[in-house]
Amino acid sequence: MSIVPQELFEKLYPGYELIKFELDEEHKELILFLEPTNTPKCPRCGSPNVSIHDTNVRLFKECKILDYITRVYVVVRRIKCNSCDNTTTEKVPFANDNNFRVTKRLTNTIIDELEQSSTIKDVAFRYQVGWDTVKD
Repeated sequence: MSIVPQELFEKLYPGYELIKFELDEEHKELILFLEPTNTPKCPRCGSPNVSIHDTNVRLFKECKILDYITRVYVVVRRIKCNSCDNTTTEKVPFANDNNFRVTKRLTNTIIDELEQSSTIKDVAFRYQVGWDTVKD
């Protein structure tokens, strides 16, 4: 059972599927667990001839969904190319390029709030991120 329609989910998290979710009513927190669905390719040479070297789970802070603080746990693959011998960690398309702990959507929301005269401290508190995350 999905909490959002599949078409919307695919736009929010392209290339990933929802494995499970947890809803913490007491703390107003939504926790999503995602895994990649696409076949990995080497970012250097584009070859699909890669092997998954290992995987890791990364936590991303996300915009609130239905007034719930949202956390997204994503399986991130480290791949080794059998063609060019490159080993790298796959990029997460919805992650902020400068801070891989927050999503691009949350980054844009924070920027919008700062442009509307909110203080760094207030925005950091509201989204439960570090002051330095908001500042940067």
